[in-house]
Formats: sequence, structure tokens, C-alpha cells
Amino acid sequence: MKRFDGHTARNDWLLPTAAEYLIAHGYTSARRLAGRGGSAGAVPVGGALVRRPDLFGAIVLEVPSLNRTRPADGLTRAQHDELTADILAFLLHELT
Repeated sequence: MKRFDGHTARNDWLLPTAAEYLIAHGYTSARRLAGRGGSAGAVPVGGALVRRPDLFGAIVLEVPSLNRTRPADGLTRAQHDELTADILAFLLHELT
């Protein structure tokens, strides 16, 4: 478990949590918020779409690798988690 905004959350809930924060604090609205992920980065973005479609006006999945039970891209779990964190940091930087 990692800490995000004072709450304990699984890695796959970080993007929806970040989206909720941005909307709640007036940075954007759900209608104007978009998510984008490619390859393994599509995993958290696709998960956010499935879990909380109400938070996003658009989602772009580029060359998605959504089945992490058979990682054809060769990423380890640690590499995948690092990539997920990088995507979240990028989205937070671009949207604030």
C-alpha cells in the first residue's frame, strides 16, 4: 500500500484518487479531465476508466497492455509500478 493525499490506497486507485482531488479542489471538472496511457501505462488509465468513468471526459489508450497476468512487454512488477507512478506524476504536473 502507498500513501496518497493522506489516504492509504492501492496503486491502481491512485489515478481515480488524483482525479477526485483535482475536481474537488476546483482545478478542473470531470468533463474536462482526460487520461492517457500507452503500453503498460494503459493499465492504470484503463483501470481508472473501468472503476470511475464518471471522473473523465476522455480516455486515450495507446498500444495498451491491459492483461498484466501475462506480461508480454517484459516489465517486472516493480517496473510497472514505477511507470504507473511516472504517469500519475506527469498527469498531475500537466493538469495543475
